[in-house]
This record gives sequence, C-alpha cells and structure tokens, in this order.
Amino acid sequence: MRNFLTTVSILFASTAALTAAPINYNINFTLDSGNLLPSSGSFTYDAATPLFTGFIVLWNSTTYDLTAAANSPSTISLPSCLGGATGPAASFALLSQSGCTRSSTPGPFDVHGWSAVAGTTGGLSQFVFQHNDTAPGIYIAVAVDTANLGTTNRSGSGQWSITPTTSAVPEPSTLAMTILAGVLLVAVRRVRH
Repeated sequence: MRNFLTTVSILFASTAALTAAPINYNINFTLDSGNLLPSSGSFTYDAATPLFTGFIVLWNSTTYDLTAAANSPSTISLPSCLGGATGPAASFALLSQSGCTRSSTPGPFDVHGWSAVAGTTGGLSQFVFQHNDTAPGIYIAVAVDTANLGTTNRSGSGQWSITPTTSAVPEPSTLAMTILAGVLLVAVRRVRH
C-alpha cells in the first residue's frame, strides 16, 4: 500500500509539473468594410496566470500595443457568452470566440468584430476588438497619437480568428522534474520486485 501511495504521489507531481506554458497566437483578419486590412497581429497568452504579453496589431502603418487593454478590457456589462470570465480571461474568451460570435441576425446595435479609424480629427487613431450584444459589451481598445501620419482618412472593420503559433512546451526545469519522476517510478518498481 505504501508503494502504491508513493507511485500515485509521483505520478501526480509529474502531471502537475506539466502545466501549460504561455502560447503565442497570430491574429488572422478579414475585411468587411472600409479600405484597409491590418497587416499583422499577434499576442502571447498565459492561461495559468491569466496574462497577455506582446499584444501588437499593425494597421495603417501604425503599431497598436493592446497588451494593457487586453489585460483590463472595458465592459458595459459582461456578455453571457463569456461564461462569467473577467479580466484577461474575458479578453481571451472574446478573442478565441469561445461563445462570443457574430449573431446570424444582428440587431442595429449588435457588433462583433474589429474596427479601426484614422483621420485628421484630433490626430488620434483607434483600434478595437469588440463584442456588443445590444447592451452587454466587452472592448479591447487603444488609441494612439497619429498627428504626424498625414491627413488621409482611413477606416476598416471585419472579423478575426486566432491561430496558435507555438504549442505549450515545458520549461527545462519542468522537463527535468518529469524525468526525475519517471526515474523514481522505475526505482520504486524495482524495489517491489
């Protein structure tokens, strides 16, 4: 019985050591309206923390750092499609579209997608990921000063999807602990026989 408990403890420890590491994602954009599609987008998300890092979108020759906005999204009230998630977990639920998708029959105030605008008014440009279901809504938005980018008005809006670019790979210390657990399992088995 003692050996059985030891074996179970070692298996549990080795399984717990294989927690998910941060995963990098690319954002794939489509254009529904306007005149400019984002040229790239990516972020890293750690579901264990939860925390976004390096959330960057390039649109209209402007780099938008949405990291802080994704870690603290704006909300009117949380849409039910987020399943009660808040903060970065709510942002990831929105971005991964795990429930928050475009309605097949959207009303006049229902919005799901990305949008961006740049122009001469105030010299600001804004980029937004959003889901607004009449009143409940979540927004990942950032505005940047574009006073020196010229006077061309540009806009765009559309849909997105995300694709993981790396799988969760254990850190070297985690891998070492897993190998050690395997060695201990073999040692326990040899002692029993």
